[in-house]
Amino acid sequence: MVKNMFLPIGLISLIFFGYILENASGAKRKTERGGGKGKKYKRKELPHDASLQVGVKHRPASCSLMSEHGDWLSVHYEGRRYNDGKVIDSSREREEAFTFRVGLGEVMSGWDKGLQNMCVGEKRKLTIPSDFAYGKVGAGHDVPGDATLVYDVELIKILGDDEIKQEERWIGIEDQYPKS
Repeated sequence: MVKNMFLPIGLISLIFFGYILENASGAKRKTERGGGKGKKYKRKELPHDASLQVGVKHRPASCSLMSEHGDWLSVHYEGRRYNDGKVIDSSREREEAFTFRVGLGEVMSGWDKGLQNMCVGEKRKLTIPSDFAYGKVGAGHDVPGDATLVYDVELIKILGDDEIKQEERWIGIEDQYPKS
């Protein structure tokens, strides 16, 4: 009877020490943002023709003005690849909000569709399949073709007419006198 007990105890010990050695080896792993130690972050891309996913992360208690087609929006965002979480762009890192007109094709169609009817101060998470992003072509070395992208976007401001004129004047001056 004593001989038979050593086999299960030895097997359990081998499994336990194998686990300890594997996790203590110091090998670096990709981790999901905020996902904790050792949690692997690798997912398959969404199908290129999947639906745009719009999640509301924060909505202000009151909303007197919502974004509409053609509005000038000022936003902060962080964009990352869906499959591995690598950050590809961030207005917060540059400490400069991004300004554009929504719904007019100035940005990827996932933004044009996903940022409609948004309140100032609202935060959304957009999961954008490639058909609504950069398609089969991709964008540079950080965004391969058929890549699904995830953007966390906060609407900072919907620009009024006087601010739009100021923005257009600044853009016009910048075009005529580029920085060297």
